[in-house]
Amino acid sequence: GLTLLGSSGGSSIKFYTATANNTVGALRATINSAGNTLIQSTGTGSVPTGALIQTADANSPLTLWNESNSATYAAIKLETRTSSASGWMIANEWQSNYNGDLLFRARDGGTSSSEIVRMKSSGSVGIGIDPSELLHVYHGSSTAAIRVSGEGNVNRKCQIEYNATDGPIVRAGSTGIVSLKFAVDNTTIAGKFDTNADFYTN
Repeated sequence: GLTLLGSSGGSSIKFYTATANNTVGALRATINSAGNTLIQSTGTGSVPTGALIQTADANSPLTLWNESNSATYAAIKLETRTSSASGWMIANEWQSNYNGDLLFRARDGGTSSSEIVRMKSSGSVGIGIDPSELLHVYHGSSTAAIRVSGEGNVNRKCQIEYNATDGPIVRAGSTGIVSLKFAVDNTTIAGKFDTNADFYTN
């Protein structure tokens, strides 16, 4: 195999590109003595609107390509620790000609992992599920909910959820929140539920 060594203890390994023989050109990548890697580029262009694949792009210094025409995905894996390690995988999963899903998968046991988020090339996002709507949240055995919080308090909330006991619920929560309001035209309050279950309309 090929072994690359720094010139002295604590030194880095550096990679350059040159425009002529026997010249030192631009620094493109560095691996330091701690194993950290820096890949450099000097691109200044706009985000591309083309096909994104198999083309040189000075703004994208790292491209990972699974070139097999039988491939089902290309991925990056992130692992932390050796014993009882945590792990994530970020993958581009091929679906059909020119279309792939971006998915995030996490280790959840000694020999298992679960898909956490999936983004379709159509723009749909699924949390816990392959989405059938623009945003789809799913939990296989417990309550699934979407919460919006404000005022620096996670419990000052509006929450849409589904649970096995009560079915679909819309919640307004926290001390001082005594009604759930419905607005139209961005600012006009069209109606509200109060804590005594009365419903009022303008």
